[in-house]
Amino acid sequence: VGGGVVQSSRGAGYNTDLGVGASSLPTRVPKAITYTTPRLGGVNGQFIYATNAAGTSNPDVATQGGVVSYLTDPFYFAASYNQVWSTPVALTPGAAPSGVRTDIPAIGVVYDNGKLVLSASYTLMAPKVAQDGIARLTTFGAILPSGRITYRASAIYRDTSGVRDSTGKEVHDAALGIMLGTEYDLSRRTTFYVRLGMVRNYGASTIILNSTPLPFEAGTFNPQTGIATKSLALGMSHSF
Repeated sequence: VGGGVVQSSRGAGYNTDLGVGASSLPTRVPKAITYTTPRLGGVNGQFIYATNAAGTSNPDVATQGGVVSYLTDPFYFAASYNQVWSTPVALTPGAAPSGVRTDIPAIGVVYDNGKLVLSASYTLMAPKVAQDGIARLTTFGAILPSGRITYRASAIYRDTSGVRDSTGKEVHDAALGIMLGTEYDLSRRTTFYVRLGMVRNYGASTIILNSTPLPFEAGTFNPQTGIATKSLALGMSHSF
């Protein structure tokens, strides 16, 4: 939900419901240079700049931005601003393809007293195209360790404005994601985990969970709207 992985008749893509050229901040940024400042008086900064991984000049830059954080036990505050360019697309029929910039400002806070961790964040995803929509993400999380067992819970709500259907009509588009989990430490290095997740789509939203495709509308390749997807994961991790 946070990445905005949307299914459409053309497949799945990041924030494709927002319009032409909308994108998201990738987890890993290729061809990137980063710089992190020392933490002075609790304040720290990190900055990133990445050229276009495809080697094309339209645009020259793929990602740029930074985050400033402030640490004062038991709180951690952070504010970030990133700009991400899409692969070149034609905004109008016959126009020369060019990269579309998506601005992604965000704020977040973490509370960690050693016995309980709470977190919250707010993110805005705004493609810089007049007819594109905007996505707003609100997240909450909690981690509760208890001996060998750790309990986890997180929720994210994605709400949009300016999203349009195939006829150009503005539509309601929102999704709620919830993840619950627990971990049991078999040893200092081996952990057994369980995760139960759910994404509930509202209105025209077609967010998918864990790459699981939504069912199609009868006789079409358009995904059904208003679908809730559930996921159960069992696993074991071992640290070498």
